[in-house]
Amino acid sequence: MSSKRFVYEDLEGLQVGLFPGRINTTCILYRFENTLIDTGPPNQWREVQKFIVEKDVKQICITHHHEDHCGNSAQIKTTTNAKLYAHEDGCKLLHRGWYMEPYRHIIWGRPSKVKAQIAPPTIELSKSSYLKSIETPGHSDDSICYLEPNRGWLFTGDIYITSRPHSLRKDENPHDQINSLKFLLDQDFKTLFCAHRGIIKNGKQAIKNKHDYLIELRDEVFHLHASGLTEKEIRYKLLGRENLVSLLTLFNFCKQNFIRNFLHMKPNKP
Repeated sequence: MSSKRFVYEDLEGLQVGLFPGRINTTCILYRFENTLIDTGPPNQWREVQKFIVEKDVKQICITHHHEDHCGNSAQIKTTTNAKLYAHEDGCKLLHRGWYMEPYRHIIWGRPSKVKAQIAPPTIELSKSSYLKSIETPGHSDDSICYLEPNRGWLFTGDIYITSRPHSLRKDENPHDQINSLKFLLDQDFKTLFCAHRGIIKNGKQAIKNKHDYLIELRDEVFHLHASGLTEKEIRYKLLGRENLVSLLTLFNFCKQNFIRNFLHMKPNKP
C-alpha cells in the first residue's frame, strides 16, 4: 500500500495504489475547498480515510464509475454525509454494480454499492468558485470532466492520461474520445488535473496533442484496412507487438482493441 501527497495553490492531492511505479494502477484524489474529485480504489481505503478526515467534505464529484475512481464513495459518503455526484449512467452503475475482470479485483478491489445524485450542470463550491460538469464519453459512457472556470482548472478523470496511448480497453470508444477531446478544446482552461498523470500546466496543448494523435491513428487504420490489411497486420504496423499488460489483462486492455474499435464502433454522438 502506497500513497503520495502534494499541494498546488489551495488544492490538495492524494495519489494511492498498490503499484506506485505504474501510472495506470494508481489514482489521484483531488480536494478543492470542501469538494473531492474521485475517491480512489477500494483497496486503498486506509490511506484515503486519513486524507478525508482532515477536512470537512461536503461534496464528492465522480468522473466515472471505474473502481479506481469511485471505489471509496460509499465509505466516504457514510463517514462525511457528503453529497455524491456522478453521470446519470454512472449513478445506475454505482447503485447496482458492474462486471469486473479478475485483474481489476486484484489491482483495485471491488467497490461497495452506493446511491449517487446526477451531477448538475453547475456545482457550487463557494461564493467565488464552482465546477461545471462536462460530459466526455469515450473512455466510458458515463465520463464527466469538471471545469473550474475562474481558475481555468480542468479535472479530466481518464479522458487524457497520455497524449499517445497505444492500448485501449475493450469497451472504450475511440470515436467518442475524439469528439470529447474536440469539445474540451472549446472550453476555457489552462491547467489539467489528470487522475493518473497528475497536474499538467499546459493542459490545453496536452488535450490537443492527444486529439491530433487519435485523428492521425484513425485515418491510418482506415487507410490500411481499405488497402486490404487484416486487423492484426494493421496493429503490428502501427502499434507493434502486444505487451505483458495485454497478456495480464487477458487482452481486455491491449493494442488490438484500438484497431478493432476504430473499425467496428461508431460514435454515439456527432
